[in-house]
Amino acid sequence: MNEPSVFSEETKTLPNLARHYKADGTLVYHRDFHNGYGAFQQRSSYYGILKRDDNTRRPFVLTRSFFVGS
Repeated sequence: MNEPSVFSEETKTLPNLARHYKADGTLVYHRDFHNGYGAFQQRSSYYGILKRDDNTRRPFVLTRSFFVGS
């Protein structure tokens, strides 16, 4: 799984009021970027595989969580 999961919650994910703080201290609610979480993880995996293989192979990343452009 590559998205936050909290099975004790009705939504099975982080509560809507879960808070994160940016490096500059700005408050951001999890609901504002929940769908982007999988996209950033997928992108990191893609570029990590490219780097591992010295750009000689095309990565294939199969994920259940994605976002536009994944």
